[in-house]
Amino acid sequence: MELKAELRTILGKQVKQLRRDGFIPAEVYGHGKENIHISVPTKDFTKLFKQAGENSVITLEVDGKKLQVFIASVDMDYIKNTVNSIDFHEVTKGERIHVHVPVKLTGIAPAVKTGKMVMQTLNEIEIEAAIDAIPHELSIDISSLEKEGDVIHVNMIKLPTGAKLISQGDLVVASIAMPAKEEAVAPVAEVAPVEEKKGEKKEDKKEEKK
Repeated sequence: MELKAELRTILGKQVKQLRRDGFIPAEVYGHGKENIHISVPTKDFTKLFKQAGENSVITLEVDGKKLQVFIASVDMDYIKNTVNSIDFHEVTKGERIHVHVPVKLTGIAPAVKTGKMVMQTLNEIEIEAAIDAIPHELSIDISSLEKEGDVIHVNMIKLPTGAKLISQGDLVVASIAMPAKEEAVAPVAEVAPVEEKKGEKKEDKKEEKK
């Protein structure tokens, strides 16, 4: 997959105009090189990103040069469903890098059938892998979760061949828990009006006469 980009001199708050003109501000990071400020056509990147997603290596053409880059980070505006900025990392063939890969739960946990719920406590894990072997996501089958207290740890996830786990292996990815009970609100007791006892007023009047 290829994407054409242009060198960018517009920086800071001025990039708002760049976005209005149909371009996304981006940066290319290299091995000990200075960052390259670029802009990419919004329409072209959106189409490519739907196919590739994050953690993908693409060919980026900048100023007539073709670079192998890794889509490292995409800053999204989820309200407007637009891309604010992109970080590309230049890579070399066979290079191994650290990446955060999204975790997706698959299957059905038997515990759900008994009224319990699945809690996903980790949405991504960090691994080290060759740039051409980085998965878009890691799937975890939760069909082994049968009762309250059952958990799936990070080290139970099957990684691609050659990949190495960087995240702590004992971290919990998913677990079974009881749904939270709604606390019953105690009814507010009605306060009866205080009645004056007969004789109290008479005593008060006597005291007033004194």
